[in-house]
Amino acid sequence: GRAPRRRRASIPRRMVPAGGDLVHEGEPAPRAVWVAEGWVALKKSLGDGRVQTVDIALPGDLVEPRAGDGATAW
Repeated sequence: GRAPRRRRASIPRRMVPAGGDLVHEGEPAPRAVWVAEGWVALKKSLGDGRVQTVDIALPGDLVEPRAGDGATAW
C-alpha cells in the first residue's frame, strides 16, 4: 500500500524588523528560534550597564535561548 503520510511540524513564524528585539533578557523565552533570514545578535547585559554581543546567528541557525528557569539565557 501507500506509505504513511508524514505530519509537518507547525512552527509559528514571527517577523522582527531590523533593529527590533526578539526577546529581552530575563523574559520568558521560546524553546528555540530558527533564523530564516537576516541575522540575530545575541546580547548580554553587563553589571555596569554595558551590553555585550556574545554570538551572532545567521540564516539556518537554530538558537536555544532558554536558561534552566525558562527565561532567556542571553
